[in-house]
Amino acid sequence: MAQSCGALGLPGSDGSFSDVPNARNFVGPTQHCKFTSDYTIFDPLHGLTWKACAQGQTGSDCAGGVAVPMNWADASGGLPGSCSELNTLNGGEGYAGRTNWRIPTVREFASIVHYTNNPHIDNAFFPSKTFTGTPYMTSTVDAKVAGNNWAINFAITPPLNVRIPSITQVTPLGLRCVSGNAMPAPSFVDQLDGTVRDLNTGLLWSQCTEGQGAGCGVTAPTAMDWNTARVNCNGKVLAGKVWRLPNVNELLSIVDYNNAIGILPNIDPAFFPLTANGLYWTSTTYDSNKSFAIGILFSTGATLANDKSGTMMTRCVTTF
Repeated sequence: MAQSCGALGLPGSDGSFSDVPNARNFVGPTQHCKFTSDYTIFDPLHGLTWKACAQGQTGSDCAGGVAVPMNWADASGGLPGSCSELNTLNGGEGYAGRTNWRIPTVREFASIVHYTNNPHIDNAFFPSKTFTGTPYMTSTVDAKVAGNNWAINFAITPPLNVRIPSITQVTPLGLRCVSGNAMPAPSFVDQLDGTVRDLNTGLLWSQCTEGQGAGCGVTAPTAMDWNTARVNCNGKVLAGKVWRLPNVNELLSIVDYNNAIGILPNIDPAFFPLTANGLYWTSTTYDSNKSFAIGILFSTGATLANDKSGTMMTRCVTTF
């Protein structure tokens, strides 16, 4: 869920667009009608079902048991305690009657991060005690760093730590399993007017980084502080739309984690040419230190907090 800070008098900040382009909600934890020890949480926006507790924990509030971290080889190899082992439980009917449990991708896991809470999860639905401590594993391999996977860090301590770090596969990480079809990759369409539409999210992007000019190569991109980036997007004149600075989930939706070419940014160059290989602002304030906001490093795809008085690149978004 996005940060609710629009009432602070900052139009164009994340709280002003918390339900744009789609409102998120969760249902659960829900006890299975037959396998009564099994609890799940449903995400109707993405069609995903999450296991309510981390692997090793039990109960509706996950107070039973202890979270058991695993390394990538064991988790992906189906060892006891892995997500795939859930598919064999309950006499082969699977945990909560499902047999397609798996490790979530980085984009799926990032979709449930709630930057306002401590830890960063919607604790009205997800038992918060399961998200402290160790980062959580994703199935997304770091294409640029051999032997690493992307992870999600829900804990807010230490302050300003990277939310989406790349971690070596030998490191034991927390496991939270998901069931359902994988979230679709972006489906971009060049609108031939300086904008790019994503058919899957309903978002319309400025094709160029702010400052580049028509064709994205006339001038160098302009680095600016957070407030200037927010005001700049709010006042942008392009394609007859009302523009804004994207929130962190929106900007993450165009990160290409499959790019293995180290010198190129993690974004599709056919639709976003000459993207800067550096940090881009999001409208999402970092709640544990409100003088900071979340940025995305397009050279890798990592997210991290940066002082709002510092300068980063900007790409604006609107709803198609």
